[in-house]
Amino acid sequence: MNKKILWLLGLLLLLLTGCQAKEEKTSVKAERNPDEYVIYYTNLERTALKEAEYTVSETSFEGMLDQLLDQMQRSVDEETLSALPPEVKINAHTLIGIDNLCIDLNAGYLGLSRTSQMLLRAAMVKTLVQLPGIYHVSITVEGQPVAEESGAEIGPMDDNTFIISGGYGINFYHEAALELFFPNAQTGLLQAEERTVTYSSNLILAQVVAQELIDGPVGENAKPVADKKTVIKSVRIEKGICILDLNDEFNLTSADMGDPEVCLYAFVNTICDSTSVRGVQFQIDGKTNVRFRDTVNLDKVFVRETVYEQESETDTDSMNTGTEVPAGTGQGDDL
Repeated sequence: MNKKILWLLGLLLLLLTGCQAKEEKTSVKAERNPDEYVIYYTNLERTALKEAEYTVSETSFEGMLDQLLDQMQRSVDEETLSALPPEVKINAHTLIGIDNLCIDLNAGYLGLSRTSQMLLRAAMVKTLVQLPGIYHVSITVEGQPVAEESGAEIGPMDDNTFIISGGYGINFYHEAALELFFPNAQTGLLQAEERTVTYSSNLILAQVVAQELIDGPVGENAKPVADKKTVIKSVRIEKGICILDLNDEFNLTSADMGDPEVCLYAFVNTICDSTSVRGVQFQIDGKTNVRFRDTVNLDKVFVRETVYEQESETDTDSMNTGTEVPAGTGQGDDL
């Protein structure tokens, strides 16, 4: 009897060991070879991206980068084209900070159709973020940032900037239902305004939200939060913080605008509600050591504050007289 039990235990141990070995083998097989990359090209019609595997032979970062850029400018078969047409050349590449790779192109980029420009950007970003330590890619033309049709600069892009469908085509537009905050004309507190927007897939949602706020409210009972000449210079997300750089027009004020601090929190609360960020860092022309409209220091990260919001329309009616905007420090919060 004891021998039989021992035999069964031995058989069970053997089976478990075999299963474990099989799982380990599958796991190792699933790991990506650090020398293998996916390079993105376009189809012959230049309407969608196509993939091709490529193995780098260099071991240094510069060597791997040069190999990828060189391969991107080639065609791998008769049904594939480089995302960079012959008239587009790479002038230089520069590492900005620790994880942002900037690729400077010649003026040939400007002659491409909007679709070809977007495909080129997508191919560049999705190929190069595979490099070790690279999480963002910026593209410039003759040293100048590329821009949308609206004139808004396209800042650093990451792997989530471009949404690729099953057929490797880019979903050029997304639709989002937003709840934007604007100061109520009577109470001075923030009231919600619902709006549905359609936006280009190479824009991050935080930039879309900021632009909608700059465009101003639709309702008659709300005040604007920024001068309409305000331009978004760049938007980027770093460690859960939205860094919003605006031009100097953002610092202009007028009698029809809300309280400066409330205007700032219109951006903060809306952006935090609409995206996954946990705070907003404002810059004006790249600087944070600025006093916003002579009232609020911008040298802090601002986090969501419900104290600046109205609770409901019913509460708004009861507060139309006598409600004051809460006093704040204007310093934001350290994170």
